[in-house]
Amino acid sequence: MVLKNNINDREMNKFQETVTGDHAVRVIPFGTLDIPDGADFIAATYPDTVTEVYTYKQGGSGGSTLKTVTVIYTDTTKDNLLSVAWS
Repeated sequence: MVLKNNINDREMNKFQETVTGDHAVRVIPFGTLDIPDGADFIAATYPDTVTEVYTYKQGGSGGSTLKTVTVIYTDTTKDNLLSVAWS
């Protein structure tokens, strides 16, 4: 891969050359955000202008919560993620 000489080896490992010769950021999966087995309802709430909360339930809107995913963006444009957490 040919990148600018000022990128050190540690930073170089974050990039990968694609089949077209472009460069992409290497992503290392660290878990799963799949819909949990048995989920038949998803509620989306927006507690503030940069936060989205998705709650997966079994048994409809009043059922048991299986998973909650909280997405926080850096600003109100929602162009860039700050964090994603699930429980």
